Amino acid sequence: MWEICIETSINNKDYILYIKNKMQNTISAVSGVISLFENTDICSIAIGCKKQDKSKVAGVLRFILCDVICEKMKYDYLSKNVGLVPQDSGYFSPFVKVLTYFDSELERQIVMRSLNLTPKIVLESFLNFKLRPLKIKWQELCNLTNDNAGLFLQSETFLELLKFLIANLDVKRECIIVSMQDKCIVYEEKNKNLISLASFDKNDEFGLLSSLIELCPNHIKVMNSKNNKETTNILSNLFEGRVEIVKN
Repeated sequence: MWEICIETSINNKDYILYIKNKMQNTISAVSGVISLFENTDICSIAIGCKKQDKSKVAGVLRFILCDVICEKMKYDYLSKNVGLVPQDSGYFSPFVKVLTYFDSELERQIVMRSLNLTPKIVLESFLNFKLRPLKIKWQELCNLTNDNAGLFLQSETFLELLKFLIANLDVKRECIIVSMQDKCIVYEEKNKNLISLASFDKNDEFGLLSSLIELCPNHIKVMNSKNNKETTNILSNLFEGRVEIVKN
């Protein structure tokens, strides 16, 4: 039997829930076990499988842990340390999101090189000690952003910065469809099929923007654009050259 335990602070329980959700199918496929534990201080997950299935389970787990560190933990770190945009601003989450995915391929390589699946991994300790150069890199990004706040917030410079960062993200999806009706629904178009990914209130343009930054599509089709011209204009501006307005 191969076993591993992954632990985090109870305040970061969502990291463990994410791992559990993403690992569930793999564990079921090999008839393994996965258990969640929590108390007032910590939350942890225990994963076990037969030794002959270790390679498959460990391979999937490494990629999921990489996602947790490079996306969720980085986003939380930047959220606490970036001061360019006030946290009550609608643009705060999209801006932090785009910084999270900026230079992500290099950071994923750094994590994968350092990620040894020892019997127990405490996520915060792993970041603070094994990945200290990565954390320093994140802080340097925060410092660069905060030190130039005066320049970035002048006139339309901030939106131009956001547009530049979006344009330089690695593409993750080929085509995303945004349907603006009573609710704003996001679909992925794959082989002429539509897969529902998320939905937002009609006027939640910042939630939609954050989602599209995370998905980072090569092409965005906007349907029923007349229902929300303001959001359509924001998307067309920030995802310049990638937005197609579909006429019904």
